[in-house]
Amino acid sequence: MATILDISRETGLARTTVAEVLRGKAGYSQTSREKVESAARRLGYRPNFLSKALRGGKSMSIGTIWPMRGITGDVDVSMKVMEQARRMGYIIFQDEEDHHDVSLMRRILNGYADRRVDAVLLWCSCEMLLNLSDDLKPFRGVVAVTPDPANAVRYDMVVHDRYQAIEETVEYLARTGRRRAAIVLPDDPSQRSKINYFLRCCEANGMESDERSVVDLRPFKSISPFVESCQLAYESHFKDGIDIDALFCGADHSAMAALRFFHDRQIRVPEDVAIIGWNNIELSTLCRPPLASIDRAHNQLVETISQMLFSRLENPDLPPRRQTVHMKFAWRESAGVSVEDTTNNCTFL
Repeated sequence: MATILDISRETGLARTTVAEVLRGKAGYSQTSREKVESAARRLGYRPNFLSKALRGGKSMSIGTIWPMRGITGDVDVSMKVMEQARRMGYIIFQDEEDHHDVSLMRRILNGYADRRVDAVLLWCSCEMLLNLSDDLKPFRGVVAVTPDPANAVRYDMVVHDRYQAIEETVEYLARTGRRRAAIVLPDDPSQRSKINYFLRCCEANGMESDERSVVDLRPFKSISPFVESCQLAYESHFKDGIDIDALFCGADHSAMAALRFFHDRQIRVPEDVAIIGWNNIELSTLCRPPLASIDRAHNQLVETISQMLFSRLENPDLPPRRQTVHMKFAWRESAGVSVEDTTNNCTFL
């Protein structure tokens, strides 16, 4: 790898001059700058960011801990933010988030600290964030993306809120005359807050809710493919008949499985049962009828994370900040009456 000394020999300029030109220091002629930059490109010079970081400077690197699997499309959020960082000259280290394994997350952060990365972008639960609070101290900047707010956190936080979307959806169903809805999710601790909020919203809007209001995917999670596991869950839950008029699914794929399940039983969507998914994937528009869903507001999330991360890198002394990005109800025909028509108090007869 070429060094500053190599460029000095190539150009005939002093090492101090070469080093200061490469750092962008003012006071040197355009001729000297062009000579140094040309030699640096020709020799393949790359700055030693780690050495610079060890001397108290910036390493020009960012570590990301992010979910890399699943069908939500959230991985694209991290990739878009990191692409912006690369264009700004940052080196990127990427690792996969594991919200169950605190020790693994700590090992990843310790590795980042050894590399002297300038900032960390991570997706994690509030509980995990609180557990990692001390492990995040070495970094100039930390931006945490979490589904729920955490009051005791002293780092920049982006709350990717899902509760407003649940409220919007249940209010819409109530306005359009639906009286008994069910939610489709694995009934386990990771999903319980979403399930409970849905049930509370149903009660607040005068809709029926009880233990039959949850179609539990948990007993069928080991069955592949996912759509087939959903089919088995629906067959089990509705074995005594269809006793709902709306189904709120925790993923678009489980909603698509519901479309097929009801079609095979000659249950009309949306006339008899409204179906709403979650994640607003591109295939939603190709369903018949087109599938209503929850939009995860990815573009707004990318913009918010980028602004928070890069402003923190520019000014590490900013106070901790918190911003919220709300997911939104995206109406399509599978939900029933259009959102605009709900003001007319339309109901299904």
